[in-house]
Amino acid sequence: MDFSIRGYRDGDAPALIEVFERSVRVLAPAKYSDMQVAAWLSGPRDARVWNRRILEREAYVAERRDGRIVGWIEMENDGHLDFLYCTPDAAGKGIADMLYAVLIAGARKLGVKKLRTEASRFAESFFSRHGWRVDQRESIHRAGIRIDRALMSFDLR
Repeated sequence: MDFSIRGYRDGDAPALIEVFERSVRVLAPAKYSDMQVAAWLSGPRDARVWNRRILEREAYVAERRDGRIVGWIEMENDGHLDFLYCTPDAAGKGIADMLYAVLIAGARKLGVKKLRTEASRFAESFFSRHGWRVDQRESIHRAGIRIDRALMSFDLR
């Protein structure tokens, strides 16, 4: 898969929502029940709201040569890594690794000292492979369904 990494552009949000939905629907069932996947997808996804939020963050997308977005990563300026998703056809192809490397460089430029995230069971192994540590485990409830995840951190110093 031939792709490039670029900064988020105003208007990319509808494609990111599609990446999110496809990723959770196809990849999350490896670690979560059908009810948990449905709960994960139950929240509102308004492209205008996503666009405004992402424009205020450090965000990068992986784009195929044909212009289709196949992944993205975003971080708040305080070091909270909020989203990292790839389409199922892009999973395992090094795209998440490349998005992550670009984000780390951006975080260092911003002077961020420590990154933190709430990693799904699916994403936990990715972050562990990159040297993140599990600080705590927690369960959240969405649509009345319990979803387990790990609070993780990474020291950039």
